[in-house]
This record gives sequence, structure tokens and C-alpha cells, in this order.
Amino acid sequence: LKKHSENIESHAEYILNLCQKGDSENALEYAEDFLQYWEKTSRTLNVLVDTDRISTINSSIYKIKPFIESDSDELIAELESIMAGARWLYECEKPMWYNIF
Repeated sequence: LKKHSENIESHAEYILNLCQKGDSENALEYAEDFLQYWEKTSRTLNVLVDTDRISTINSSIYKIKPFIESDSDELIAELESIMAGARWLYECEKPMWYNIF
């Protein structure tokens, strides 16, 4: 779970960096790779994690490509939402006493 969370966060961060540099062509390619990674990973995560946490990340990931293509101002917010969701995904599922009770 920790590895998947870190990978999701790093994918989103990399796309954010590409977009901030104005490299939307590579950002689109990487967004497609990210989407393919997510489609494989989400199946595993659905077994391990509460579905609500997954669906929030899921909806944001599917918005990335259209936002890059339209040069939307909302892209940064969606990518930051994905990164925060990935961190939260791991933190909420760690076997700690405050997550159990």
C-alpha cells in the first residue's frame, strides 16, 4: 500500500512539474501512462482500501488529460488533490491504534 501511494504521488508530481515547465506534449504522454498504471493499481487497492478514498483519486486521475489538453487552471488543483489523496490513502490504512478505533 505504501509503494502504491508513493507511486501515485510521484506520477502526479511529475506531471505537475512537466506542466509547470510548459511541456504539455510530454505531460499528455505521461498522463496516459499514469492512467494505465492507475487502472491496474486501482483493482488491487479496491481490495485493500475503503472505496470512497479510491473513487476520489479515480475521478481526479481521469480529469488530468482533458485538463492538460484544454490548458485548464484546474489541472494544478486536481494534481495536488491526487497527491494529497495518495498520502491520505496510506496514512488512513496504516495499522496504528488510532486507525483501528
